[in-house]
Amino acid sequence: MMTQYNASIYETMDGCGIGIFTRLLLTHANNLDEAIQTFYDNPRCTGIAYHCADAHAKKAAVVETSAKMVTVRYPMGDNTRLWQANDSICYPGYQGYSGYNMVYDQQLVYELEDVSSIEKYLQSQKDPYNFIVPAPCRFERYDYLLNEHYGAINADIAIEIMTDRYDPYTKKIRPKIATSYTNNILATISAKYPQEVFTNGPNGEFKAGVANLWSLVSYPASGDFWLAIEDFPANQGNYHKFNLFSLLKIKSD
Repeated sequence: MMTQYNASIYETMDGCGIGIFTRLLLTHANNLDEAIQTFYDNPRCTGIAYHCADAHAKKAAVVETSAKMVTVRYPMGDNTRLWQANDSICYPGYQGYSGYNMVYDQQLVYELEDVSSIEKYLQSQKDPYNFIVPAPCRFERYDYLLNEHYGAINADIAIEIMTDRYDPYTKKIRPKIATSYTNNILATISAKYPQEVFTNGPNGEFKAGVANLWSLVSYPASGDFWLAIEDFPANQGNYHKFNLFSLLKIKSD
């Protein structure tokens, strides 16, 4: 199970956060259906997209949640590709989804101009000077890369995808040392946003920026995974291979 922030106007402190749901799924869910049911059975704090996968059954779903709703999105038709960014995909008729429209609950948070149709929603996401929307171009880029490599993705190709710096909106590659200009100009899969200067810190002035803190590629069935965590953005550095089952055995010993 993996998570991404997926904003909603429906938020509360009276519910479970990412940490609790992660533990509940990993310790109590035996299959995908049980994992999904966990979100219905427990109160939720805020808008989060949970990627849930059953390695044995080779099934997956993205569960978009808020304090109010739970929606589930599966791969389209016979296609086994499934991907997510920080923007809701649960708009009826989009990407094969049918059900409650989570985008309506996200519009105010991300300052989207018009979500009255799928076309207008997607166009509103592309506003180059929207500094709130979380780089929806990444979803479009994932779509292209997953389709291009479909059926042939291995660890090397997966890492190549995760380190991608191409912006489909501007059709430019973000230079490795450069930052994006806005959330929609050169905001790529490998993310690096401009730094902000804060002058009122307890220890004086400091700078802070947003980028990938870590990046992970895994084979859930075998336990093999590759983790990048040393650089900033993390996925512009080296990926190191580990095996989950070996690590758990070492810990138990």
